[in-house]
Amino acid sequence: MASISVDNDVSNCNLKRRKLECTEAEELHSSLSKAQLQGNLDLYRHISHFLPDARCVSTVQLLCKAFMEFQKDLLLEWKLDWAYGILEGRYVSAEKLKYLRNGSIKYVCLEHLFLRNDGARALAETLKVNFSLIELRIGSNKIRDEGANAIGKALRVNTSLTEIRLYRNEIGAEGAKTIGEALKVNASLTKINLADNNIGDEGAKGIAEGLKLNTSLIMIDLRYNDIGTEGGKAIGEALKVNTSLTDIDLGHSYIGDEGGKAIGEALKVNTSLTTIYLYNNRIGVEGGK
Repeated sequence: MASISVDNDVSNCNLKRRKLECTEAEELHSSLSKAQLQGNLDLYRHISHFLPDARCVSTVQLLCKAFMEFQKDLLLEWKLDWAYGILEGRYVSAEKLKYLRNGSIKYVCLEHLFLRNDGARALAETLKVNFSLIELRIGSNKIRDEGANAIGKALRVNTSLTEIRLYRNEIGAEGAKTIGEALKVNASLTKINLADNNIGDEGAKGIAEGLKLNTSLIMIDLRYNDIGTEGGKAIGEALKVNTSLTDIDLGHSYIGDEGGKAIGEALKVNTSLTTIYLYNNRIGVEGGK
């Protein structure tokens, strides 16, 4: 198999379809250490599956580190995708998240990595100082209220992030309330995915209070969140005054007839909403009138 080398002035390094042998990974690490990288390093999410032994995994870790050491020289937007554990097989430590503070990073995907609260706190500190990041995906990471609180507080000061995905974590009412507080003042977020958490009625009320004052959000996903009648009513009240939201998903909850009626009343005066999902919500004929 031909050896891998990288020119001294390279914009992108794409190895999505390449199954690296150990010696090739070492050669690539050596080349990247000398190159003035300016673009995307794409090793694909299952890179660790392509490597035959632990020595190669360590080499890829060094390879990524070599790329990061040239962050100050980056001229183009680049993506960092550690989904499914590029750096640690199945886990990315909070220590490694410090690399995300670089001002050139626009997009970060850290899904399915068991970041938990420690990782969320580390990311929150990054969001406070990184004002170039546009999209952050941290779904399915066992993040609970403590981690969500940290993220929420960071969103109060971050002015660049437009999309955050927090789906399939373990965020409860407390974390949702903190995020709701952030929505009151954040003017950059346009999309937030909180699907498949445990925010319940109290969390929905917190989000609703945020939606009353928010003017930038256009999409919010709240499905699979055990939202009941009271939460549905709170969302309905928010939709009466919110003027930016175009898409809301409230599917797979327990809003019921009374919650459905409240949302229906909101739709009479709301001028921005184009799509609302209410499937599997125990809304009968009365609630749908």
